[in-house]
Amino acid sequence: RISGRRWESRADLSLLTTILFDSSKVPVLPHQFPLAAGAVVAQFCREQAGVEAGVSWPNDVLVEGRKLSGLLCEMRRGFFLCGIGLNLNQDVFDGEYRRPPVSLRQLTGREFDPVEAAVGILNLFERFFREGGWREAFDRLLLGVGERVSFVPGEADSGPAVDGVFLGLDEEGQIRIRLDNKEKKFISGEFAAVKK
Repeated sequence: RISGRRWESRADLSLLTTILFDSSKVPVLPHQFPLAAGAVVAQFCREQAGVEAGVSWPNDVLVEGRKLSGLLCEMRRGFFLCGIGLNLNQDVFDGEYRRPPVSLRQLTGREFDPVEAAVGILNLFERFFREGGWREAFDRLLLGVGERVSFVPGEADSGPAVDGVFLGLDEEGQIRIRLDNKEKKFISGEFAAVKK
């Protein structure tokens, strides 16, 4: 998504996969798919590992501020492509990171099989799409709501960074930020910091 950011892992230490979905058979709109994917991965980590995972918009799954998973969703030729990197069994992370990484093994002391993790995530996608409830799960798992943030608008919005209170996302998936006494919405961008 951003030049210079990579996800690296030795074999069998992570789940590194891209899942393809026929968009005509998935009950979400293109702009909703990344939200659904974040809810799925965070919920999987909660159900299968018992960790307090949450979604950091737009595409990270965190536990206590540490990055457990990253997602990248795109749409091409009628298919949703959902790229998932999920740290499973690492004990050591080499390199420099914007957010400190963590693995499920570090959090739980257990080992996790990448194939079993992929199957579990696919099953949870199927459950959310069949039964609904992904948006409720996303809103419940979304981190930072009610906190003061610095937000840098993306190309679709342009403009300088803004400081305000993060109010969550609207029905269209836009970021809602309260600036003084008014609310402003953004289609894309990145949180620069959370103000304490």
